[in-house]
Amino acid sequence: MAEILSQEEVDALLQGIIEGEVETEGAPAPSEEEVTRFDFRQQERLLLERMENLGIVLDRFSKNVRSSLSDLLHKAVEVDLSGRKALLFSDFIKGIPVPTGLAILKVEPVKGAGLMVLEARLVFSFVELLFGGPKVEGTKVEGRDFTPIEMRVIKRVVGILLEDLRKAWEALYPLRFELEKVELSPQLATVVPQDEAVLTVGFTVELEDPVGAITLCLPSSVLKPVREALGRGEREKPAEDPRWRRALQEALMRVPVTVGVELGRIEMPPRKLIEMKEGDLLRLPTGVEDELVVKVQDLPLFKGTPGLSRGQRAVKITSALG
Repeated sequence: MAEILSQEEVDALLQGIIEGEVETEGAPAPSEEEVTRFDFRQQERLLLERMENLGIVLDRFSKNVRSSLSDLLHKAVEVDLSGRKALLFSDFIKGIPVPTGLAILKVEPVKGAGLMVLEARLVFSFVELLFGGPKVEGTKVEGRDFTPIEMRVIKRVVGILLEDLRKAWEALYPLRFELEKVELSPQLATVVPQDEAVLTVGFTVELEDPVGAITLCLPSSVLKPVREALGRGEREKPAEDPRWRRALQEALMRVPVTVGVELGRIEMPPRKLIEMKEGDLLRLPTGVEDELVVKVQDLPLFKGTPGLSRGQRAVKITSALG
């Protein structure tokens, strides 16, 4: 049988361990193969990609943009969702070429920021179509800035796209987007920390041939407050039980309510009210043939005229109050 230590022996053993007089065996250090690294940022990216109801917003946006650009350019325009991906903002921004129209957005009411990216080829096509010029093949894109006219076109188009984006969001969450400024260099378009997760959504814009792309970048800090609203939209409505509905209606029909008729109203000072005694008469402003107000649970619902029915005082309903 194992020996049981007394309380004094247990205390002495613990004191020896604390003071180092009693040697103990430490836990073996885990090997490299046993250690699994956990990336907390990967979890945030997964949450962004799993916002399934966001697809409704994106589909509405692409349809809105298709209609708006067709009206603006007086030409049939196709706008299709090309894909979405969650990644770090640093990975997104370093893949943007120069020049590119980088519209920095202010997002309310979540107090956040976002980016809308217009490819240079798309900007050049807009300029050619808006100003009636011929399509120039082989336009040099890399290594030059946008002209003032091209910058004005970018701001005009972005303004239209932001209104389309607001309309696409309004059914799920009242997000509002405002253009703050347009930058040409990705280094000047840092709207969130480099290590923050962002959701990027690409749209292909086609005229006669594939022209270019519009990319929307929404940081996690913007989408986090609206996840709950998107989640509510994903919940299925419970199926309605007709038997329960019928039983509820029958139960409500058996609930007793109080019905009263207001003969009239007068105003008098408290002094006359105190002096009133049995036998005094109150002259009401209501005539004999005037309609009276019929109340149900003190709520005025009908009008009626007074009379007699089978020897009892009664009120005949003449109309329902709106």
